[in-house]
Amino acid sequence: MLSVELHAHSALSYDGRDPVDLLLEQAAAVGLDALAVTDHDEIDA
Repeated sequence: MLSVELHAHSALSYDGRDPVDLLLEQAAAVGLDALAVTDHDEIDA
């Protein structure tokens, strides 16, 4: 069975705190297999 987090906000979202690279490091440190970053607002392409 996979361990996943399907709702995480990064510093790019008004209610997030950590940059995406830190979220990924933290997810790996606790053994997550996948992480979905679900930021709010706009992201420029």
